[in-house]
Amino acid sequence: MSDTNSLPKFELIQSKLEPLDNLLTAKSYIDGIKSVLTWDRVGLFISQSNKNLLILLITSEKIESLLRVNLCEIDLLNFLDYLSGTRSTIELRATDNILTSDDIVNLETINSLWTTYEFSTVSLKTKSLKIKFIKDFYSNKKKTGRGKQFTSKTITSLMIDSHGRCMFTGCGERLDIDQLTGAKGNFAYNAHNIASSD
Repeated sequence: MSDTNSLPKFELIQSKLEPLDNLLTAKSYIDGIKSVLTWDRVGLFISQSNKNLLILLITSEKIESLLRVNLCEIDLLNFLDYLSGTRSTIELRATDNILTSDDIVNLETINSLWTTYEFSTVSLKTKSLKIKFIKDFYSNKKKTGRGKQFTSKTITSLMIDSHGRCMFTGCGERLDIDQLTGAKGNFAYNAHNIASSD
């Protein structure tokens, strides 16, 4: 006799958690979620300026699950194929709103926005269209900063010394990851720890 309390529980709103950051973890998550959810469509919902990419698992016109990933281009393509099959169409919609951290964990909000932006639907029917979208999405990532770039040695030393977090008393913000999107990088320009000038 099996105890149902011992079965693993999978969060259908994965966007409450940090993005899945490697292909193996993402596939394992999907394998687990299949025990509680069967979807017939996959959607991609991007926000203004490509700040967020939500992966939606849709059943009968209703979004049932929200996912966020932080994968390289080829792994994202493989993951989308794993979700929908290589020949399946993926629906892409874009919002001109900025999605907040509260929005991306609320199924009702995302269902409402998904319906509102139905007019912006693009069908990614072929692998080449999926590849083009992924390349465009990644190429639009803003690369910003100020002044001369720090050397790799300086950045590595800083991250080791500060454990990758802001050292101002009471802050502790992670400097190597965007908390909303999960994208890895230098989002604080290391300004929390290094003066911008002498």
